[in-house]
Amino acid sequence: MTETPPARRPAIAETALACLALSRCPDAAAARAARRARRWLRGAGPQSGAPVTELMLIQSALRTLALREGKPVDLSHPLLAAPGYAALSRIVQAVALHVDLGVVGGAPPGRLAGLLAHDIATATPCPFTGRSGSPALWAARLLVEHPAAGRQPVREAVARIAAARRDGSRIEDEPPATALALLALSAADAGSPAWRRCRAGLLRFQLLDGSWRSGWAAVAA
Repeated sequence: MTETPPARRPAIAETALACLALSRCPDAAAARAARRARRWLRGAGPQSGAPVTELMLIQSALRTLALREGKPVDLSHPLLAAPGYAALSRIVQAVALHVDLGVVGGAPPGRLAGLLAHDIATATPCPFTGRSGSPALWAARLLVEHPAAGRQPVREAVARIAAARRDGSRIEDEPPATALALLALSAADAGSPAWRRCRAGLLRFQLLDGSWRSGWAAVAA
């Protein structure tokens, strides 16, 4: 764990995704990190009276995913169809479906994998990094399709995700994308070198208060 840098504040999205990814790992260290993250998330709800924004809606959905308090993930607000947030909403929906949590709104489940495949094919920038080729969209597609996609598509997705997480600085600076990569690899390639890198990176860069932080803000497509 590391101290909180003053210029980089913790954020709900990063912490929720990292918490969820580590909670799917089978070891005690990951479980402890997830518990610390849940404690932080319980005290990190949106401010009362604050205006509703796309980012606030995404943060609320991800917080619901991580805390698993019996509520469905709400993706029904029309703001989430805005440029820069539609792909992000699909990623959140893919994670929710993977962990068997109900979703309000979002894409029709039968179309979700196709929409994510279209995002990848058209080089839609990753909502977390602003780059095409980030593991986030590949991970979301894998979470929706696995294990029904078949061996070859799963191998391709795993290879793409693993290649995108070879750089240690990206593991550190992009906790949302790293958490999504870990979730997907836990489903399809648990214990692999890429899985171990992602898990170790999230554990190493969790802050003392239980959160994660990055410079992320949703990137307009």
